Amino acid sequence: MPIFVGRGAPLGYGAGLAGVCGFKRQGRFGPTLETVGKAAEGCDVIVGAGAHQYAARPIAALRDIPCVIAVYAPVSLLSPDLPPPGQAQESSGPAANLRMWDDTRRSWNERSLERVNANRTRLGLTPLADVLGHILANRPWLAADAALAPAPSTPGMQVVQSGAWILSDSKTLSPELEAFLSDGEPPVYFGFGSMPAAKKTSHTLIEAARAAGRRMILSRGWADLEPLDDTSECIVVGDVSHQALFPRVAAVVHHGGAGTTTAAALAGAAKVAVPMFSDQFYWSQRIRDLGIGSAVPMTTLNADALAAALREAFEPAIAARTRIVAANVATNGAETAARRLVEYSGALLWHPGEPY
Repeated sequence: MPIFVGRGAPLGYGAGLAGVCGFKRQGRFGPTLETVGKAAEGCDVIVGAGAHQYAARPIAALRDIPCVIAVYAPVSLLSPDLPPPGQAQESSGPAANLRMWDDTRRSWNERSLERVNANRTRLGLTPLADVLGHILANRPWLAADAALAPAPSTPGMQVVQSGAWILSDSKTLSPELEAFLSDGEPPVYFGFGSMPAAKKTSHTLIEAARAAGRRMILSRGWADLEPLDDTSECIVVGDVSHQALFPRVAAVVHHGGAGTTTAAALAGAAKVAVPMFSDQFYWSQRIRDLGIGSAVPMTTLNADALAAALREAFEPAIAARTRIVAANVATNGAETAARRLVEYSGALLWHPGEPY
């Protein structure tokens, strides 16, 4: 059976699985249906990775095969325990959270319901009344580590928490990076992945590292981070194996994405999250709640605030707590998910014709 793995869906193996990615820009919904439809030919199950899975269930219904939607953070699940993604403030309680979830569902419908239903009608499927409720349905999966991100209460849902989907990365570090790491004390890693950032951000990061007395690694990324001058205390890298690098750095300063947070936690590295949007605020709060690092929102980022956050992350109590949490992060989430799909698919997946 073919395996189609979409963006952000690191399933390592399986039989008859199709991992599909969604598009936030609904103008692409039609072409996405065609692409996913072709990729799902001959598959037994469709796995949609992330909440923006507008194509997964329609194609599953047309193919008459089961489907599962997996999210990477508990905050993506409708719950009275947590506010929806993108909330920078802490939860104000179950009633306030549910009101925000109602607003979120309306926002999803205003943004995408008309276009989604137009494409469903084109495929001969009945229209929806609730886009987000249909995508998540009543049996979503949570691809997040239970020690870092325990599942919240989800009335009306049967959530399967598989653990984080981590694959072994055998890539080695470049000779230049190896030489840099060997030439002094462990540096601070700065990287924001696919997040953009203002031009001044590189200056802020470098000044903070210097104030903390640390060398630095800048991961160029979509923020296009670059050094201020030709200095031996800084190296710029492109794509790099987090599994190989993070255990060898003094701290990981990152955007608070699910994958980077998990990789840094597993490595036992000090962490400073710089959240910008979506579930990044949830992960930055979890880093603080677990006592394994600190956080500075991008909106208030400056060299002094970041240097203070680094000093906090280097405190002995946080370092000790980080080692304890690292030992409890599971690495078999992808294997667990694949085995459950193969062995227990009947009870754990949504099937065409079932209510959502």
